[in-house]
Amino acid sequence: MDEMMQNCMEGMGSMMGGGMMGSMGGVMLTALLVLLLVWALGLAALGALGVWAFRRFARS
Repeated sequence: MDEMMQNCMEGMGSMMGGGMMGSMGGVMLTALLVLLLVWALGLAALGALGVWAFRRFARS
């Protein structure tokens, strides 16, 4: 599994031209990672809110 991920990353790197990481490919990759991070944080916040609401209404 780890080897497959490494091959995928190597393929992406060669597709973007290796040294061209700072160009459009790198920007897209960074934007994708930021979007994933924001989505994960939003999901965690919603989960925490759900647990808080459940505990609050389960008590009363």
